Amino acid sequence: MFGSFRKHQKWIWILGVIIIIPSFVVFFSPDARLKGSGGGNQATGNYGTINGKPIALSDYRRAYQETRLSYFFRGNGKWPDNDDATARNLERDTVFRILLIQKMADLDIHISDQAAARMARERIGNYPLANFDKDFLAPHGVSMDDFERFLRHESGIQQLVNVAASSAKLMIPNEAEVLWKKEHQDIDSELAVFNYSNYLASVSVSPLTLQLFIRTAWPRTAFPNAPS
Repeated sequence: MFGSFRKHQKWIWILGVIIIIPSFVVFFSPDARLKGSGGGNQATGNYGTINGKPIALSDYRRAYQETRLSYFFRGNGKWPDNDDATARNLERDTVFRILLIQKMADLDIHISDQAAARMARERIGNYPLANFDKDFLAPHGVSMDDFERFLRHESGIQQLVNVAASSAKLMIPNEAEVLWKKEHQDIDSELAVFNYSNYLASVSVSPLTLQLFIRTAWPRTAFPNAPS
């Protein structure tokens, strides 16, 4: 089965995600931040903020299970360890995943059943779903609902990464930050308005005024028939 994982694994895409995800955090949400050391705080329920809004416990728990599944597939069937370093990485990547899921919603990205089924085939090949649940998911506290949600979000994140990569060209976080500031910085400007009219429309010319102008401005030879 895990040979199928390796066969269908898209390492180039994974590398793109690793490079792009930090740029997403800077480019899409400069206010995405983790609270405390390592992210979520189980005692206080503080799981960080995105765009100034606290992350809901339910959203964090769902994304946390999806992140564990991501580690599982990237590790060729090995679940993440229980050490402190891995726990911090899981918490950080969970918040990143929540951010990407929110961006999918903002961009109105919806995943069809067919796309989710293709993602399932890429991840587990022909391994029966019931056996996969019994052998790998249930023993580690992951449900089939978690797995289906993971498949849909993985497919959506692929689309999101493709959109970002086509425009951002895998820019590094510093470049993304400069671009974001450039597009959102305030610019002061002053405008000077000049009226182009010479006020001819307001000039009233009477026959007497015209005769006077002709006599004074032009020689008599130019208008021999002009009235004197």
